Amino acid sequence: MMKLSPIFRGRFSNVLRTTFIAQFLYGTKFAPHIGTFPYPHVYVKAMLYSAGADGIEVQERAYIQGLIDVLFPVDDQQQSETKIELVHFVEVASSVPQDVEWSPSSSTATVASFLSGSMMTSPTLSRILLYDAVKAAVADGEYSPLEQEHVAKVSRQLGIPHLVTSRIETIATAETNFSARKEAMLRSSNTYTSRIARARRAEFGLTEPRQ
Repeated sequence: MMKLSPIFRGRFSNVLRTTFIAQFLYGTKFAPHIGTFPYPHVYVKAMLYSAGADGIEVQERAYIQGLIDVLFPVDDQQQSETKIELVHFVEVASSVPQDVEWSPSSSTATVASFLSGSMMTSPTLSRILLYDAVKAAVADGEYSPLEQEHVAKVSRQLGIPHLVTSRIETIATAETNFSARKEAMLRSSNTYTSRIARARRAEFGLTEPRQ
């Protein structure tokens, strides 16, 4: 049996984890994402700009930091340091006052100041970045008008057609809503099933069963 060095095992494990998560999130393990993008800070800023339009909530910050944690490679010291910097940047940006220049919700923050469509290595990467921006924005269960406005600005900066943007928003919000329902069912299936059963009986005018 071939023995693998600890370094190789670690890198192989990271590759397996990354491809599994990419397949789960984007439908293909070959999808480009924050871990393959040459400007990861720009990627993170786009998510913060979208989700932070009305202030960063705990769930939104957790989504962005979680994405960095599972997809950003750590094959060498420099990548490890960059990953730590990205997580710290999200933490700091989430807590700065709105009147600070690079608060995501600051009126002076403009998407053109940090993002350009020419940075994208492919149209697929542009769409995945926009998808992640929407997913971050809806992570708290709400998609406010301000968040929608910021997402639209990111979309235009990336050159994504309005129809495509609308479809990405629909998919991302539907996934978030479905995840909430799935969590409710898996964590307390009896309560969830009873609630659904009561709703069905009420819909058809049926009485509650006797105990």
